[in-house]
Amino acid sequence: MIEEHAMLTVSAGSETDFEAAFHLAKPVMESAPGCLRADLMPSVDRKHTYLLRVRWETLESHTRTFPRTEQARECGRILQPFLAGPPRVTHYLTPITSQ
Repeated sequence: MIEEHAMLTVSAGSETDFEAAFHLAKPVMESAPGCLRADLMPSVDRKHTYLLRVRWETLESHTRTFPRTEQARECGRILQPFLAGPPRVTHYLTPITSQ
């Protein structure tokens, strides 16, 4: 499993509308092949900033399969109008836990 962290900055004053739009985009994203779960968290210390966390079956599920899907196009249509710039994306492996 891979977890995508996408740092999103939205235009000032659009936070409420962006959060409402995410509620529309979430089930669309989660219906994409290889997508397991998506969550959005607002930043406490950076205005207009959110962390989008998406769990994918594999890295390729996100980087190769998802961009070609109708779900990706629909999510972009829903969320893109609120973004102040491109997302900063990093992918992580499953958590390392203590033994």
